[in-house]
Amino acid sequence: EYVKEFHKDMIGLTGPEDACGNAARKYRVYYRKTGDEKAKKDYLVDHSIITYLVDPRGDFVTFYGKNTTASEVKESILNYMEAFDEDV
Repeated sequence: EYVKEFHKDMIGLTGPEDACGNAARKYRVYYRKTGDEKAKKDYLVDHSIITYLVDPRGDFVTFYGKNTTASEVKESILNYMEAFDEDV
């Protein structure tokens, strides 16, 4: 639900705390819950600001940081899509 605030097609993943921690380590993501540790509903999370691109097989392709422009992301994705189609 949360990621839909950014874009309707964005996918956010969640799960048990240990699984999230494992995924964060694999993707080298920083995150830390801040504020009231007992809060269940409304709380803040300090985290890396990265969008990952994965291919249709689920393999990591690249990432885009907060300073990457929409135009740069678009161009990059189109290039990777073309290259992927050639590999298949």
